Amino acid sequence: MADGFARNVGDVSRARPTLASSFGTSNLRFPFAFVILGLAAFWIDLPIARFAHDGHLPEAVVEFLENCEPFGHAHGVLLIALAVSCLDQAGYARAPWILAGGLGAGLTSNLIKAFVYRVRPRGQDLSIEHVWGTFVNWGWSLEHPHGSPSFPSSHTATAAGLSMVLATYYPRGARFFALMTALVAAQRIACSAHFPSDVLFGTAVGWLVGWGISRLAVRSASSASSRPAVS
Repeated sequence: MADGFARNVGDVSRARPTLASSFGTSNLRFPFAFVILGLAAFWIDLPIARFAHDGHLPEAVVEFLENCEPFGHAHGVLLIALAVSCLDQAGYARAPWILAGGLGAGLTSNLIKAFVYRVRPRGQDLSIEHVWGTFVNWGWSLEHPHGSPSFPSSHTATAAGLSMVLATYYPRGARFFALMTALVAAQRIACSAHFPSDVLFGTAVGWLVGWGISRLAVRSASSASSRPAVS
């Protein structure tokens, strides 16, 4: 995942005019890979959810992961955008795109949840035999009798979308941003908020939204830099 960030968005900030070559369709193989992994993860969702729910993880690990969670939260995205505005000379122009990448990915994930209602691990009997029993409703619905929906993970989608835009502007940090996305995903599993497949599909959603926002951001910056100065 880190190599994907570095290869596919790392060159953008160094070569903005070559938008087409920097954002080729090859980028889409990464979210596709996460979708495939998400489908495969259905077979391990219940065992891993039981492991996390039974409290087998060391307390120190759980606490560390909880401290990483804000990277995938709307408040964390806002604070990061504000930090960029203060620390980077181009920050005021970049902050709206950073917000769009993170918050847009999270909102897209929430929209999917309106059509797919899957009960969170902590909200159901994990002794069920088949993972398909975790899905209780398909189709548009805003009624959630068993708590907020689980599929896909909005926190992970937010983190992935945020990471894509951040890596576009700051390619040297691409691997760190990817690591933070992975830690957010791990935290959502560790606290029994999501199944592994939830976070993998959330990563795919976030990657796609972040890729689109990054493309728009680079195109906007290229257009602004090529615009003739007003005398």
